[in-house]
Amino acid sequence: MVTTVKLDLGRHATQMEGRAIVLNGHTVGHVSGDGCEVQVQPGFNIIALGHGVNQTNPVRFQGYDGDNVTIQVVWEDNVSIGGALGGRYSLHVVPAA
Repeated sequence: MVTTVKLDLGRHATQMEGRAIVLNGHTVGHVSGDGCEVQVQPGFNIIALGHGVNQTNPVRFQGYDGDNVTIQVVWEDNVSIGGALGGRYSLHVVPAA
């Protein structure tokens, strides 16, 4: 029983290269290339890329057995990080077609 998570890095692939893939608080791999896939247990999961101050905003998603979930990296302008406005990468679940 698995859910396949596809990471769509888009134009941010270079910035995401080598970042840890963190699933439910545990590193399960590293970003390589324009996109990658991770197998997860069905149910609710939380995924983020990177650690510490370089970590993306995480996203929570629910997957079912045999499901494919696409998660896209997005740059968010004017996000407050420690009281300073700047920007931050976030993850968003792409709605199924």
